[in-house]
Amino acid sequence: MAQELFDPPGRVDMRNNFGASLYRGVLVQWDEDHDERILDVIDNMPARVIDHLLVVAESEGSIGFLWEGEIPAGYSEWGEVEPPDGDCWSIWMSVAVHPIAEQRNLRSE
Repeated sequence: MAQELFDPPGRVDMRNNFGASLYRGVLVQWDEDHDERILDVIDNMPARVIDHLLVVAESEGSIGFLWEGEIPAGYSEWGEVEPPDGDCWSIWMSVAVHPIAEQRNLRSE
């Protein structure tokens, strides 16, 4: 399922060995051009936001996020983020998942 989340057609494809890295506790999924500005985007996020970011992927001027809990304000789908160079990336996907323990509590209510 996570593979499908971060494999938009014609974009990021882990099967082509573009790779992934762990940076500041966030899984970074790389595309073919290995655009390191994605690390600047993480560096410019407030700590309270990074604490909930699980996975980030960038491809061709778009960025996707997978969050634990809720999607923070300013990071919703079809919004935009700016790397420090002044470029603008559209958010193609921003999805939140809930911790397993919280999901069990929700089902028992």
